[in-house]
Amino acid sequence: MMISLRPYIIMEDNDPDYAQLKAELMIKNFDSAIMKNMDYSMNRINEY
Repeated sequence: MMISLRPYIIMEDNDPDYAQLKAELMIKNFDSAIMKNMDYSMNRINEY
């Protein structure tokens, strides 16, 4: 899963704010991927 950080590319990698932002984006994307997967699974179960 690739996460685009283009708007923040000017920030340094060792900047703590940048690390925090990157972590938050990864967690947010991960959560939404899990939720989509759960929705899909529930829909599949309901079809049977």
